[in-house]
Amino acid sequence: RKQKGGGEEDGGGGEDSSSTNSCDAPDAPPVLLVSAQTGVGIPELWKTIVDYQQYAKSSGHHTEKRRLQNRYWMWKYLRERVLEAARKNSSVKRRAEEIQNSLDCGLIAPRVAAGELWKHIVGSADSEDG
Repeated sequence: RKQKGGGEEDGGGGEDSSSTNSCDAPDAPPVLLVSAQTGVGIPELWKTIVDYQQYAKSSGHHTEKRRLQNRYWMWKYLRERVLEAARKNSSVKRRAEEIQNSLDCGLIAPRVAAGELWKHIVGSADSEDG
């Protein structure tokens, strides 16, 4: 199992962050027969949940998972803010339209188009600083 967001952009380095294959590590949850209507299996389900929470906290699995989730969300929020700021900037909007026209006509590839727009965004930010 790979942790969502385990790539370079979130500080995960792209390595597999799954739990170890220790015999005591609950890699897969048990299958339980539970009925909310009749109450069958509810105590067993609750015990399974509590046992897993205890395992996750005592093994450090919970802390590590939370650390990776926090990194994932940081980068997600940054992407959203950068896109929102770029879309609101009139200069970036104009340049994006020009680039999209070239893209639509097949004059440039999507990767090149993104690079051109990025150069414009960074250049716009630099000119605002100076």
